[in-house]
Amino acid sequence: MDLVNEVGDLPEFVRQTVDLFRPSADIKGLLLTFQTDFPSGNYLFDADKWAKILYNLLSNAIKFTQTGAIRVSLQKASATAQLQVSDTGIGIAPDTLPYIFNRFYQAGPREAGPREASQGPDWAPAGTGIGLALVHELVGRLDGTIRVFPQEIGQGTHFLVELPVQQTHAEPDQHALQLASHPQPVFLEPSPTYDLSSEPSPADFAPLLLIVEDNAELREFMATELVNTFRIRLASNGYEGWVAAKKELPDIIVTDLLMPRMDGYDLIEQLRLHPETDHIPVVLLTASHDPSKRLAGLGSGVDDYLTKPFSMSELRLRLRNILARQTKLREFLLNQLTQPRLSGVETPLETVEEQFLARFYQLVERRLDDSALCVEWLAEELAMSRRKLHRKLHSVLQLSPHDVMRRYRLRRAIDLLRSGYNVSETAYKVGFESPSYFTKLFKEFYQLTPTEYIHQ
Repeated sequence: MDLVNEVGDLPEFVRQTVDLFRPSADIKGLLLTFQTDFPSGNYLFDADKWAKILYNLLSNAIKFTQTGAIRVSLQKASATAQLQVSDTGIGIAPDTLPYIFNRFYQAGPREAGPREASQGPDWAPAGTGIGLALVHELVGRLDGTIRVFPQEIGQGTHFLVELPVQQTHAEPDQHALQLASHPQPVFLEPSPTYDLSSEPSPADFAPLLLIVEDNAELREFMATELVNTFRIRLASNGYEGWVAAKKELPDIIVTDLLMPRMDGYDLIEQLRLHPETDHIPVVLLTASHDPSKRLAGLGSGVDDYLTKPFSMSELRLRLRNILARQTKLREFLLNQLTQPRLSGVETPLETVEEQFLARFYQLVERRLDDSALCVEWLAEELAMSRRKLHRKLHSVLQLSPHDVMRRYRLRRAIDLLRSGYNVSETAYKVGFESPSYFTKLFKEFYQLTPTEYIHQ
């Protein structure tokens, strides 16, 4: 891995990264704190590798801590930065300390310590020994050191990372801080207590990716590798993935095939059966190289298919290509909504997005002249909640239901103007109570008044 040093405010970068984990800590009732005496200013550091180190140490701390606190500190020591991550979790047995940075090493079952006695001897999440091995390799690549200090079993774990850092007077690189700038929580496991109650914002957030994978270490490793491009949600089985998909309507889903409670095929079937989720593209992961399995996956409505072991570079490219196709489809649908028909023949509907929008437009058309038409009635007719209809339309068109209704009415107004209706008649027929307000919106959108449009 090449070193890519960028200029940025290192303590602010670490602070923002820690803040991403606060929702996850809150769900488990953990106190997450960050302290630093590091002077603010511009520093040269590899933001991508720093992010991966922090994500792995913090996700492990939250995963293995049931009660208590997680403390993160960043201190300045001559030419190095000292990053400390401590928790009050289950701890690490002394006899396993020499091996925890070995790739694929997993500590065997042990007797429960005082903190986890009520959970049973083997309650700790399983892993494949990738996370800490990756941290060790990244720290070494940055010419740093990492140490773990033994604690009593059940009394927590303390990691100390020392990395060289250099202050600079160069201008800051925006990319150095964007890795930690997403306002949405990352690595947030679906939970019955989690409720996204606010309406989605059309702000320029990164695409939302839902990873459904029963192997915890692989799940978090994929999240770590993709977090620079996506906002991430995680689910440990198909059922949790289905619950998360209904709640959050992600832009894309990556799912394993064989999982407990609900496998990948059943998850895809549920996604395709429900109108609020039938548009979400899905990438299926499986360890099977059987061609029949691939055909079954593609036949179930999956958008792409990868066999394990797979290259993260290939997964990134496939996700990028799917999102690029989605963007082009969205542009086509927006153009179809806002531009007047040049003939009486509509484009044949092929995608689930087009089929859903056709149903939405039919409902608006049914009450085209009704100025009291509301989103609640449309949602009820579509068998969706108002919130889910909002999220569905925002995902498909990046517009709210009100905006879609308004644009549809303005487009239909052009059809009526062409048919010979005057401006006032057209305004009332497309559900506007005031011809002057109709004229104002028409000009804002088409850059011409209705009368000017007719003349042209």
